[in-house]
Amino acid sequence: MIKKESCEEDFNDLYKEISIALNRQKAINEADIRYTDSLINDINDISEAKDKPFFKIHKRSSEISSGEYKIEDFVKITAIYLLQEPGSARSSKGKYLKSDLYWDRLKLSENEVLDEDAFLKKFKPFVAIKEFFDFLGEVKDSKDNDNEIIKCVDKYGNELLCSYIAWVACEGNDDFSRFPSEIKKDKKLVISIKKRIAKIIEATCNQQTVDSNYFKKDKTYIELRKELDKDDKLKNEIKKLFKVDE
Repeated sequence: MIKKESCEEDFNDLYKEISIALNRQKAINEADIRYTDSLINDINDISEAKDKPFFKIHKRSSEISSGEYKIEDFVKITAIYLLQEPGSARSSKGKYLKSDLYWDRLKLSENEVLDEDAFLKKFKPFVAIKEFFDFLGEVKDSKDNDNEIIKCVDKYGNELLCSYIAWVACEGNDDFSRFPSEIKKDKKLVISIKKRIAKIIEATCNQQTVDSNYFKKDKTYIELRKELDKDDKLKNEIKKLFKVDE
């Protein structure tokens, strides 16, 4: 694997050559290359014939089946909950595919084997977070609101909200095996949570401009997370979203 950070032209030339060699109608891209990685093979093998939270990664040249997800969605959602990098997941998720440095952070350590226990510890939240993230795209506060920060949270803050939900669910722990099986699609509760987050942003932004760029910065989220952690009511509202495994 080529290890260069700023070589998009080199990558594009390489993918074009591979596409020609394989007689592919669709050009090879970084997603196709990452699909051949042992991580994807292990995830697909261990998830064979299993229901969620297990899942498989879709191969771009084939028809997508139930329980399969695009590799682009895999890196975005995993960056959101596992790496706690909602800004990068929102604005530059491609770097997790293009760079070994970022891709390897999604993988297990060299001395770990991806068995069922290890899968649940690292990847159990994926399906629940992906489904909830898609739901958030449909949630809009029907009431007219003149508060620009609330509007920004509503429009740009879904990655941030999902990151913090994962943080609250596992209390900052990197073992996700006890992550809830489902996050409730409660529109009224989500709107209340978003408004509470907006108020905390407004109180702590220190005259920093709050617009779409605010939500592209992982460092900003980490600093905000410290303030969100101080609000027990917010965390209690978030916990109401969790469907407890029976």
